[in-house]
Amino acid sequence: MPDKTRLEHEIERHEMYRTSFGVGLLIVLLIIMLSVSGIYIYKLRQEIIRKDHEIIRIKENFQKEKTELLRKIKQFSDASNQQGKEHKTEGTLTD
Repeated sequence: MPDKTRLEHEIERHEMYRTSFGVGLLIVLLIIMLSVSGIYIYKLRQEIIRKDHEIIRIKENFQKEKTELLRKIKQFSDASNQQGKEHKTEGTLTD
């Protein structure tokens, strides 16, 4: 008398197949999720790099504008001082 009948052997085989199929499906889903996550992270890094370049460009433009503004202020200040000196010398010449 066999320990297990043919039906019991078939049920065990079916259960093993179903379990291995479930594990395989789980592995495939995990691989897909990791791939999608990797692609998303790559795109985020590219976006961060692009934003960093934009920030650097804005800082450089700000520095150029600041330097130009300081140059103009100095130029106007020098012109104003020059005009003040001319008025003082004119006032002493007419006296």
